[in-house]
Amino acid sequence: ALDLFETIREIADDSTHTILFHVCALVCGKKAVRIGNEVLRRMPTIHEKDSALVASSLKMLMEFGQIEDAERIFSKVKKPDADLFAVMMQGYYHNLKPSQSV
Repeated sequence: ALDLFETIREIADDSTHTILFHVCALVCGKKAVRIGNEVLRRMPTIHEKDSALVASSLKMLMEFGQIEDAERIFSKVKKPDADLFAVMMQGYYHNLKPSQSV
């Protein structure tokens, strides 16, 4: 799946981005980190996107151990919903930092 995303230079919609970030979080290897971060860098206003896309990007970053990047995006969301809070809490737990979820 990552090979396919690597051949696509421009991803057309938020649904495809959501799937990509989900795949990167599941694979979590060097190639997944590189592709996920490259695509995320091209989305400077991700915090303004729909909740599913933001949640997928946060989960990916937390799986990569990039807590500060996830926090930066989360802090820019104007009205985070319960799903986004849950993703962040799970990410802190995954990264052995459960006290940060309080």
